[in-house]
Amino acid sequence: MPYLVALLVAEALLLWVYLFSPLCTTAKRSLAAKCMCSAGFILIAVCAAVLNKGGNRPFALLMIIGLCFSFFGDLFLGIGTKGFYFVLGLLSFSVTHLFYIAAVTVAGRRFFERQRFWSPLEFLPVAAAMLILAAAIKWKLSFENKTVMVLVAAYSFILFTMLSKTLFFSARLLMKDTVNSIPAAALLGGGTALFVLSDFILLLSLFGGKDTRLMKNFNLITYFAAQVMLACSIIVL
Repeated sequence: MPYLVALLVAEALLLWVYLFSPLCTTAKRSLAAKCMCSAGFILIAVCAAVLNKGGNRPFALLMIIGLCFSFFGDLFLGIGTKGFYFVLGLLSFSVTHLFYIAAVTVAGRRFFERQRFWSPLEFLPVAAAMLILAAAIKWKLSFENKTVMVLVAAYSFILFTMLSKTLFFSARLLMKDTVNSIPAAALLGGGTALFVLSDFILLLSLFGGKDTRLMKNFNLITYFAAQVMLACSIIVL
């Protein structure tokens, strides 16, 4: 446990350096610091998996793979938030969420017998979120071309699916009152919710004319907090 605490402290310090230190004023140094923060949450996940000796190994492996794809997403979006690198970043994070969805599905089948991959109730929040996104695209957001708009919509569908499945899984854990149900639900549900909030802020920054320093910092703080929470969920599942 001391090693995990040390990694969490190191991650917080690295994030502070990345966001606020004068050492990261150049593009190359800023990208390097961002990648170090991303490597940090992968190390946290690996440490959590090692500490949880009786845990769900498939869940841990899928989460760690997802976090690795997040690293590449951070790298690509750190290089550029338009054009080729934006598409690569979006695809990387789409794969990330697919692995998160698989991880939650594996965890669900461990705790709940005969659980289907998809239920009608889980689809309702996704449909509602996509309708809200469609309204935002029509009235508030501006994309450089239709291809980017379609890619953002496809990514959002995967993201909302991950959110829905995670929240339903967390609620079922709490209702069943399993071992570690409260921390597991808090880390998974809270981490996913923060991830969605982070992406919403990024959406406004890139396509809604809200590209300010405050919005950027808020986006990155919520994003790295989300990834750390999801990484730490491994220790309780």
